Amino acid sequence: MNTLVKQETIMRSKLFVPASRPELFVKALRSPADAICFDLEDAVLESRKQYARDELARFLATDEFQALRQEGRKSILVRVNAMDTGHTEADLAAACARYPALAAVEVVADPAVLAQRLARRGREAPAQIAARLKRARQTFHIPADHPVTRLPNDGLPEDAAHRLLAVVRDRLAA
Repeated sequence: MNTLVKQETIMRSKLFVPASRPELFVKALRSPADAICFDLEDAVLESRKQYARDELARFLATDEFQALRQEGRKSILVRVNAMDTGHTEADLAAACARYPALAAVEVVADPAVLAQRLARRGREAPAQIAARLKRARQTFHIPADHPVTRLPNDGLPEDAAHRLLAVVRDRLAA
């Protein structure tokens, strides 16, 4: 069984750490947070994206990271850049290179369903929703040797959440 994530953990707190700030990595892992999210996205200046990717990959490969993660029993997440930034594929390629057993999950939904959901939330104007749906149509590539599980999300959000949990549980059991 994969020991990177405990199956029955309830995540009460998640600490975001800019991946361009390696001096904070150890401190974050020693914090009481249940999960650490290394952020490659908006916490990192455009000019430091590659540096952040490199520093995070270097740290995750260390024995110190493995020991601290096990000691603190933390879930580790990496927030990648949005599809329209031009950095998504490099972020994913770096993650796949570091974690050969990485499984990617592509969550898909009909654009009309997404538009209805976003409109119901009432946080975005119709033009913003249209722009967001346009960005959602962009595609990215994961290295061919990494499996991608396609997860439909056209029905109830709760149903998709249960399907996602099933994918995660299956992956952990492998």
